[in-house]
Amino acid sequence: VPPLLGIYAGITRKDLKGNPKGGWQPQECISRQQVLRGYTYDAAFAAFRENHYGRLKENMFADFVVLDRDIVDAKQVPDSDIWKAQILGTFVGGKQVWKHP
Repeated sequence: VPPLLGIYAGITRKDLKGNPKGGWQPQECISRQQVLRGYTYDAAFAAFRENHYGRLKENMFADFVVLDRDIVDAKQVPDSDIWKAQILGTFVGGKQVWKHP
């Protein structure tokens, strides 16, 4: 599953058409911060790599993407638009390896 779709689904518990209304098992919705932590630090922790990955911090590997919008800010980006964010650049080890054309 592409990460932006997984982030959208974790927050809304809906498909891309907005169904089911209210979300599937809505009590399992998680916050934007929780889902991003799941894709970053928690994933590194599960792989026993939390001392090297999962956070932007000095002396850690800096693997991340730059998006065209701040998907953490619910006022700026509604839940329904999270998955529509465009990746502007990809960085691995702090070096840019891909840039949107």
